[in-house]
Amino acid sequence: MGLVTNEELARSTGCTCHQIGPTQTPKDLMCFSPGIIGTLTDEQDVAFCSIGRVILTEDGIKRRTEKFRSASKRCSLEVKKYPKGERLIPRVECMKRELGK
Repeated sequence: MGLVTNEELARSTGCTCHQIGPTQTPKDLMCFSPGIIGTLTDEQDVAFCSIGRVILTEDGIKRRTEKFRSASKRCSLEVKKYPKGERLIPRVECMKRELGK
């Protein structure tokens, strides 16, 4: 979720998006907008990118995003054996291991 720091600027400018999935819909885009810190949620994409989007289709960011998602899924399953409240450190360690491959 992006932190809106300047709503007027965010609404009056377009977004820059990286295509990380097969379609150019909000669920497959990772978008940024002037006036917002961080990536936009799908709802923020609809609200703040209506002026237009510049969509970048670099393979590198798509590959890294897919690797991160895959590692996150594996690690989420791996840390379920730990009680809630004690999963953060094992998950971070798992992510470091998986992303280091």
